[in-house]
Order: sequence, then C-alpha cells, then structure tokens
Amino acid sequence: MPRSSQPRASGSNEKDRIRGRLQLEKNGSPFLAPARVDLLEAIGEHGSITAAARAVGLSYKGAWDAVDAMNNQARSPLVSRSVGGSRGGGTLLTEYGKRVIALVRRIERDYADVLHLLDEPDSDLAEYSRLQRQLSFRTSARNQWIGRVSQVILGMVRAEVTVALGAQQVRASVSASSVQRLGIAPGVELCALVKATSVKLGMADAAPASPEHNCLLASVAEVRGGLDQLEISALLEGDRSITAVVPSAGPAAHMRSGTRILASFAPEQVVLVQLQGG
Repeated sequence: MPRSSQPRASGSNEKDRIRGRLQLEKNGSPFLAPARVDLLEAIGEHGSITAAARAVGLSYKGAWDAVDAMNNQARSPLVSRSVGGSRGGGTLLTEYGKRVIALVRRIERDYADVLHLLDEPDSDLAEYSRLQRQLSFRTSARNQWIGRVSQVILGMVRAEVTVALGAQQVRASVSASSVQRLGIAPGVELCALVKATSVKLGMADAAPASPEHNCLLASVAEVRGGLDQLEISALLEGDRSITAVVPSAGPAAHMRSGTRILASFAPEQVVLVQLQGG
C-alpha cells in the first residue's frame, strides 16, 4: 500500500513530516529569516527592541543588527526608531513592515503545503539543497543600502554614480566599463556596499575629512567596543542606518546615543551591486 494512503497515528505522522520555515535573501545576504520575522512581530507587540529581543531569545546586539540589516535592504523601512529624548526613544513597525509580515505569513502557509509534497518517496532533496547553496553568498561589508540611481556622469575611464537613499545620497566612483556591464542608468535599483572600517565619523558641525567624500548626517543609536576601537551605529534619515568602526580616541570618544554626527567615506570605497530582477 502506498505510504500516502497508509493510516498512521497522528503523533507519528507529525513526527515524520518534513518541516521548514521560509527564509528570504536579498543581495546575497539574509533578509527575512524566520528569527527576523519573529523579531518584527515581537517589536510590533512590545514597542521595544530590548523587550522584543528577550521575547524571541536574541541578544540585544543581535536584534539591533537584524533591524539595521532589514531596514537597509528593504525598499522602505520596516521598523521606525527614535533615539534619546526624555522617554529614551522607542521602536515601532512601519505600515510597510506590518504589510510585509502579513505577506510573509501567508507565503509561509503555502510553503508548508509545498513541503508536504516532499514526503513522497521519490522527492529529490539533494537537488533542492544544491540550489540553496548556489543562491547563498555573503559579503563582509557591514553597510548595505538599497537605492535608485539618480545620476551617472560617464568619463572615458571612470564614472561617478549617484544613488539616492531617501533624503540623502551616496556617490560611487566606478569604472566606465562597470557602468555598461551592469546596465547602470538613472532609475536602476542597486545596492551600495561600504565597509564599516571605511567610514569616518565627526561631529555634525565638523568639516568632512575631504570635500570629495560622501557626507551623511546621522544620530548615534548605539556605541559598542573597548579601549582601542569602537563600533558605532547611527540612524540616517528614513530609518536607514550606518555603522563605523573607528579608534576609541578622537571624536568618537565623545559620542553618545542621540549625538548628531557626520559620517563620511570616499566614493572609491563604495561598491555597487546589481540586484537580480532589478
């Protein structure tokens, strides 16, 4: 008798059933993994990253980093945060974030139905695993922003590409051949990558390290680190974030949550990544 029609105890059936949860990636990095969706729902319930992290079993740093990554990679922020102030700030889901969670939950239900088909004896799980590995790669760049190209100045050898990130923008200096190869033109959606170690920080009223650098105004959200180096995460306008790893001495020594700062980095330190289907 085929297994699909063979009666079994409900407990045994549930134990043997193939299970899985939906994990979404964007630009080769985890975007909406199951733990992140759970975190978003907890933020919507508690209105606090600290409480949400505790509810889903994540560290505070892990939860904060996950929110940074999701907001930077999403077409529109999923989480809205405020820092400092008399009430110490707060964390809320945006309307877009609420719609994304509802959509993911609907897709997960359909995904579970598909997984049930893999209980058949002739299912090829090895092929599924191979495809998953092909679609997975990671980058060491901490800062990853999705934006649309607003301007391209093309030279004989080099080109300057401006990517709009809401109210602010990032300029990248790339080869002219890369512009043609990636099909970069106004309106095209790209991901801009910048390593945290490439970002310089100063007070908001300070002069940038170089007049040619990208300069982004931000508010410090969190300061981590030790005696030699600090990792500082700051909020840009529109709930995107930027992270810098800087020496503990100098301007960074005086930065606290809520401090207005200027983050700068050279256009040559920006890497542009083409988005599949973009």
